Amino acid sequence: MSRTLTLQGEVRADHVLTVLVPDEVPVGPTEITLKIDGSEEPIKMIRTFGDLLESGFVGMFADRDDLPRSKEEFSAWRKRLWEDGPDDATGH
Repeated sequence: MSRTLTLQGEVRADHVLTVLVPDEVPVGPTEITLKIDGSEEPIKMIRTFGDLLESGFVGMFADRDDLPRSKEEFSAWRKRLWEDGPDDATGH
């Protein structure tokens, strides 16, 4: 049986949303539908390189240590992908 609840929450600056649910909500997997209030500026489409730089997407993988860091490393990584396939090049 499906039931709809309307709950209030706030997204923090680190993009984490914490929501307290009533006690009668059963424990286990659930699906959440997020409605964003339209009072703020709409999400900007990325259409140019400048838009991409301003989007916050650039640098989002900076903490990953399994990706190439230099042009040379990237070229070698791409060559391994081309020759061996994705599973062999990444070790997965």
